[in-house]
Amino acid sequence: MTAYAVGTVLAFAGVGLRRGRPLSLAAAAAAVGLVADLAWWARRVVLGPPLFADLALDDALGLAALAAVAAYLWAQGRWRLQALGVLMLPLALMLDLSRVVWPGPAFAVAPELRDRLLALHIGVSALGVGALVLTAAASVLYLVQERALKGKRPARLFSVLPSLDACDRVLSLSLLVGFALLTAALVSGALWSTSAHGRPRLWQNPAETPALVAWALLGVLLWTRLIRGWRGRRTAMLALAGFAALLVRLLTFSWAGRSA
Repeated sequence: MTAYAVGTVLAFAGVGLRRGRPLSLAAAAAAVGLVADLAWWARRVVLGPPLFADLALDDALGLAALAAVAAYLWAQGRWRLQALGVLMLPLALMLDLSRVVWPGPAFAVAPELRDRLLALHIGVSALGVGALVLTAAASVLYLVQERALKGKRPARLFSVLPSLDACDRVLSLSLLVGFALLTAALVSGALWSTSAHGRPRLWQNPAETPALVAWALLGVLLWTRLIRGWRGRRTAMLALAGFAALLVRLLTFSWAGRSA
């Protein structure tokens, strides 16, 4: 958590001062935080209670933060989109901080239901969140930069951004990956529910409604990009709407566990 806080401060300093050095240090701090988080999860697997013995909001938030930082570091290494740290690192910090200040209730999972399918469901869900955090961040940066360019007022805060085309490419690839992972999460969740209850309860659980809404919005967005050739502001806005629905689902994680 401390590393993410340091990274957030460095990211804002780098973008505000339009200097690359603090942005590089922000990525390094994020990498340190990621390694620390991975070590914590490894220690929990080895020494703690059985993994996924219960469903708790703080675990969901922790996995989401870890996936978001991993996505940020991947984008940083692939496209050098350093300004993403201004959005993704504060979000990861807030998610990690919420585990401490807002721990949700944990609901026990029966031993016979702690199978590989549940682990697969939770794993692909976390990875999907990470990819779609990247989609949302690229969308925000696209909208800010586009507004500044149309108004003929270069955005000082985001002057280190690459071109709009680069932001759009990141949005497109992360959306494709995120939608595939979200689809896998929904399918694996339905299969796990079937094995647990004899029938899929995905459609009967109110906590899953935001996930289905997010999947539908992102599916429409993907279709419009691939078939209709949509680009630019409309796709960025629709991507943010889908991510907002997904965020609501994340915050109802424990409720879904109780309903299951």
